[in-house]
Amino acid sequence: MGEKMAANKYSLYSDVIPFYSDLATSLENAKHEITMMYFIFDYGNYSSRYKRILIHKVSEGLRVRLMVDYLGTLVDRKRNMVKNFQLLKELKENGVEIIVYHPSGPRITFQDRMHIKLCAIDDSLVYVGGSNIGDNYPQWQDSNLKIEGEFGKSGHDIYDFVAAHSKDAEDYYSRRKHSFDISSWRLGDAEVLLTIPGYRQDIFYKLIDLMLRSKGTIYLRHWYFLPNKELMNILLSQLERNTKLRVLLSDKTKIPIIDWANPFAIEKLVKAGAEIYRFNKQFMHSKISWNDEGQIIFGSANLDDRAFKNNFELCLNINNQNLSTELTMRFNQDILSCIHHDRKRVTNYNFRKTNIAKLLYKFSPYL
Repeated sequence: MGEKMAANKYSLYSDVIPFYSDLATSLENAKHEITMMYFIFDYGNYSSRYKRILIHKVSEGLRVRLMVDYLGTLVDRKRNMVKNFQLLKELKENGVEIIVYHPSGPRITFQDRMHIKLCAIDDSLVYVGGSNIGDNYPQWQDSNLKIEGEFGKSGHDIYDFVAAHSKDAEDYYSRRKHSFDISSWRLGDAEVLLTIPGYRQDIFYKLIDLMLRSKGTIYLRHWYFLPNKELMNILLSQLERNTKLRVLLSDKTKIPIIDWANPFAIEKLVKAGAEIYRFNKQFMHSKISWNDEGQIIFGSANLDDRAFKNNFELCLNINNQNLSTELTMRFNQDILSCIHHDRKRVTNYNFRKTNIAKLLYKFSPYL
């Protein structure tokens, strides 16, 4: 896993339906092994389609595994709770290996969830990004990445590693818990970044590195935008050094308290010279940071302390100028569907809104 491999091929999906369609095709074409990890695998047309494909691949002799988060299975669309577990039961009865993730370990609490979105197929194809599996996600904007390269077992080993931290893990996974060299984990030319509760904050520290290395423009495109004090100070310092900062966040999320808290950071950054846009065409669920130098952090982690410290999260650190340029082009297209929070707008934030945001921002690590 520690060897640097040949250059990967990256394909960006900035909308969910093309991603879902391509994922289905790739699953149908799998030859040896399928590994899927999703915070939410919600009952509906799309999950049923994938269910049929997975069961068929088992019948062809492939090893097929699916990990979902217990809390995600309950909370996404509450009316589907029972159906979600029935769906998992049917998959298991037909030979798919299922783990419903329950946090386990001396440094891990019930709040530390498995928030990863990953599909590894054979030894040469991996998907990562922001999208879970469910019928509501095609109505959102989201970003996912198809990566083709020479990966060996690396994509599948991520499942093994996280499974070892689940209460219902089999002895096989538990025995492998300390056998991975996660300090040098790669998928081809991409560096694997993990948040492991109580242990590693790879994504957070690499994001700091990206910000500090940026000479031209820093781009942040995120569902949640709650930068902690350390990140805020770095961003403000970079703005003082004439590094540009452009931020695109969802105008609304599914958790209103997040939307009430982020104006505090927005106001400070805009007054320091940042460009900030709130995407109000639909939910915007992407989780990407990049710069003009071609460094990209792409994966499951929101821009908040829970993603940096408390959840199991997976991102890739990629150096690819073409992908960076493509992300910037999409950013420039999408700001046409945004509310620009410029200096005039943030100056007119009312007193009540500003003070609520300031108070909630202090508690943002717990949101």
